[in-house]
Amino acid sequence: LDYPGVTQVVQVGAPHSKDEYIHRLGRTGRAGNSGRGLLLLHDFEARSFLAELADLPLVEVKLDSDSAGASELPDFISMDIPQNVKAQAYYSRINHVMRNAGDSGVLEILREAKRFAASIGALDQDGQPPAITEANAVKMGVADISDPALYIVPTPIDPRSP
Repeated sequence: LDYPGVTQVVQVGAPHSKDEYIHRLGRTGRAGNSGRGLLLLHDFEARSFLAELADLPLVEVKLDSDSAGASELPDFISMDIPQNVKAQAYYSRINHVMRNAGDSGVLEILREAKRFAASIGALDQDGQPPAITEANAVKMGVADISDPALYIVPTPIDPRSP
């Protein structure tokens, strides 16, 4: 597919491969126009994925909560986004990172996912991330993990309920 006029591509999270990154970036700057790419990575993703891109002309910028511009990021917690949508973002984040974990440990991934859940207002009133059913925990290979970063329940909980 060709989308004319694309001048910037924003990628959130590490793509599956260097080739996928380049393919997505190739959507910009067609027909003699210039284009830019922005790749947003968590620290644990950056360690392995940036090594894969070492031969490309990248400019790395680190952003933390004290950085200029961090206060301009969207305040997802105060937005009127249903909890089930936030829970789906959390599940998608875990699934994406588990598939592309590189050398990251599962517990590190789950703890990062809980921080992500906190950043979008997806933690419940007790500070727990969205629930994962026992069946899904088994499929993910995390059923034996006991850590506050993971909230396993026997049956699904309706995230729309208070």
